[in-house]
Amino acid sequence: MRHFLVMLTVAVMGFGLAVEHAEARRMGGGGN
Repeated sequence: MRHFLVMLTVAVMGFGLAVEHAEARRMGGGGN
């Protein structure tokens, strides 16, 4: 159970990072 929780946390963190990166790239491209 704890292993599943850790995997879920890592997945959520990775997903958030990817979304933030894509958002920053889109904003940067629009700014330039």
